[in-house]
Amino acid sequence: METGEKLTWVFLLAGTVTFISVFIQIIIRTKPFQRVLSKQSNWQAKATVILVLGGFSILGTYKGVRLPSDAIVNVRDTGPIVAGFVGGPIVGLGAGLIGGIRRHFPGGFTALPCALATVLVGLISGYIHRMNGNRLPKVWIGVLFAAVLECLHMGLVLLIA
Repeated sequence: METGEKLTWVFLLAGTVTFISVFIQIIIRTKPFQRVLSKQSNWQAKATVILVLGGFSILGTYKGVRLPSDAIVNVRDTGPIVAGFVGGPIVGLGAGLIGGIRRHFPGGFTALPCALATVLVGLISGYIHRMNGNRLPKVWIGVLFAAVLECLHMGLVLLIA
């Protein structure tokens, strides 16, 4: 692999991470997200968060970066993880179901484990939220758990596929 190829996918991945950061900074300031974060939410606010972050999970499937090995790095699990951290297990599960069901439809060798992993990371991140006293985790804890959840995702792919 040449240096130019390495830089290309590194820049693509950096652009994807930047997009995620900006998107989350914008949506976290909307009323439904603020209601869910302040624990003054109704079912409509939770449904909005589920739909937005579930949609983000679907978008994350398509915003993948193809590596030189032909593997694709995507950000599908980001939506369910953020949903769980923000709103708890039900919100994380809802966003995970949206992203997971969409991932399962095209089929393929990894369709089932990837779909299942997306649902599980949303649910587990919601329980992390609950164990943290129904508060957002600190940034370093969120990053740590997101990395662990991604390892769970890859483990499920290896185990099932």
